[in-house]
Amino acid sequence: MDINEYISSGILEQYVLGSVSSKEKQEVECMASIYPEIKSELEALQSTLEIFALQSEVSPPPKLKGEVLRAIAEVDQIKDDDISSASKVAKPSSDHAQVIRLSRRWAAVGAVLIVSSLAALMFFNYESQENLIALKDELNQNDQIISEQAQNLEALRQDYGQLASVNSVLTNPNTQRVEMQGTEMFPDGVAQVYWNTEDQQIVMDRGNMPPPPEDQDYQLWAIVDGTPTSLGVYPWSEESSEPAFMSGEIEKASAFAVTIEPKGGSETPTLSKLFVIGEV
Repeated sequence: MDINEYISSGILEQYVLGSVSSKEKQEVECMASIYPEIKSELEALQSTLEIFALQSEVSPPPKLKGEVLRAIAEVDQIKDDDISSASKVAKPSSDHAQVIRLSRRWAAVGAVLIVSSLAALMFFNYESQENLIALKDELNQNDQIISEQAQNLEALRQDYGQLASVNSVLTNPNTQRVEMQGTEMFPDGVAQVYWNTEDQQIVMDRGNMPPPPEDQDYQLWAIVDGTPTSLGVYPWSEESSEPAFMSGEIEKASAFAVTIEPKGGSETPTLSKLFVIGEV
């Protein structure tokens, strides 16, 4: 099972938000108990949700207070109108009037409570929607961060694999090291070629050669029976100076040399731009 794919599927976010079925809930809890990575991600999401809920507390919208006060005023007006109308119809006894007043007072209180409850419900729904939208945005950002981290991890794995392959050539007993020295163009230049004579692989260490111009490349050549044979363009990188595989393969050579050529390389070497050369 691909754990990273399961984590990035979104099922954990849905579990935290309570939007999964009972079957999916059991599945997530089972997977979390089996795989520590899933459990850790689930706990991180739950922690993020709790922190967000605390940080997202907001005051009720300013207009809500006015709406509640207006509703209470309307209830009081209704109460006063009812009392006025009742007094015009009949004059009840003092005890009976007291009961009526208490009844109406409790009715008014009940109406106020109902209006307040409705207002609180409206505010809760408003706040919940705002929180869910913000939480969704945050989860989307987390997904993007996770995706970027996965891409960086894959790049690191590729770099590690490349370095491991290069190291296997450098440490192979069938690998021959050829040191190339600078020419008049670059007197202090030093670079190396590692040539595995068994599988014909070529690795080049650029040594102290400076970065080539933007429109040019370093190209490695092998001198085979007096004829230059291209071994490809050196993959220059500012981020890494580690030895790198060259694209060409040879069975025999009497010397290796590096020239500077137009971007992408040349079919024949430019001898006037010979940087380093070394005999086998």
